[in-house]
Amino acid sequence: GSLRRALTLGVSPRPDDDTIHAMAARFGLGALIERLGGLGGRVGESGRTLSDGERRRVQMARAALMQPDLLLIDMPGLASDAPLGREVAGFLQHHCSPTVLAVAPVGPLEAIANRRFVIADGEVQEADNLSPALAS
Repeated sequence: GSLRRALTLGVSPRPDDDTIHAMAARFGLGALIERLGGLGGRVGESGRTLSDGERRRVQMARAALMQPDLLLIDMPGLASDAPLGREVAGFLQHHCSPTVLAVAPVGPLEAIANRRFVIADGEVQEADNLSPALAS
């Protein structure tokens, strides 16, 4: 389908092209839009014609367009993509207020987290209350 469809899959009501374009650009997809010739440019199924970074950025732009109440983020690559991590953290902090459950290594989302949990040796503990055995 088109990049427009990839960015708005599940978004209801579907935003206008100016809103879609602005959100895509905000998440660093300006070069992709240009390369594809606009929002109508074709994207391979499941984003197979996109790089891993572009796929992550499309997913986050789509989530931002949805304005969800709950956002689940399982992106180990988010910590290694510093610009995207900062953009996601900034967006969540200033423009969107979902409850966020992020499964990720330490990274930019940690700075805005209200609570952190660590799973180690089969135990879940709040990071501020780690037992000495789990803290190391």
